[in-house]
Amino acid sequence: MTVNQNLKAKWLLTVTLVFMVVLSAVGTVSAAEFPKGETIPANETIDDDVFISGDNVVIDGIVNGIVFR
Repeated sequence: MTVNQNLKAKWLLTVTLVFMVVLSAVGTVSAAEFPKGETIPANETIDDDVFISGDNVVIDGIVNGIVFR
């Protein structure tokens, strides 16, 4: 290997390692539910966090997550 090829290989290895570190540092993304109206009916199950607002919020269903009112 010539000096120029050796330098390119080291540069490529460095860039690849930095890219891998950046990708591994990214956390997971979570979604949230925004139901329409002020009620989650008894027959509804939401497997996520819920943001719900209104004057008379009623949650009869099941929320497997955090409820923000």
